[in-house]
Amino acid sequence: MLNNKKVSKLINSLALAMSFFISLITNSYSVVIGFVGVAGLTYGAYLIYQPSAYIVCGLCLLIHSREVAKYLATRPNKNRGR
Repeated sequence: MLNNKKVSKLINSLALAMSFFISLITNSYSVVIGFVGVAGLTYGAYLIYQPSAYIVCGLCLLIHSREVAKYLATRPNKNRGR
């Protein structure tokens, strides 16, 4: 028979594995949706005026890099204070 510590350890490890897989699926889904969105915007701009597709795609990449840099700059550093 399992004691409370073994059951607790098993539940904690299952919860950790599930949270990892859920975050992996969510992040992968977000990346795919982002690519599809940028491709759709670029193709729509291409249909209107062909050189504008380069401008739209470049702007999307610049906005993405700005947002990633802002996220990395504002996240807390776990190693600070050691």
